[in-house]
Amino acid sequence: MSLVSQYVEELPATRMEMWIDAKTYLPVRLKSRDKNKAVTTVTFKDIRTNKAVDENFFRIPHPIGYEVIRRPLDRQGAVAP
Repeated sequence: MSLVSQYVEELPATRMEMWIDAKTYLPVRLKSRDKNKAVTTVTFKDIRTNKAVDENFFRIPHPIGYEVIRRPLDRQGAVAP
């Protein structure tokens, strides 16, 4: 699959290519090209799906005095005022 953005001016990547495994339908490689024609390739290996993940994996320790502010999203996924 090849992705070419219509928003080339706003995005750092001008082109992305993704290889999908025909049996699992999971991505196995992603290649992106930026405006300077630099190429970055990411290869996914040993992909495991539907595995339990400890909730603490996603917890980030906050420094003293740090305040977390949660804002709801609107229907388009934007932060509501």
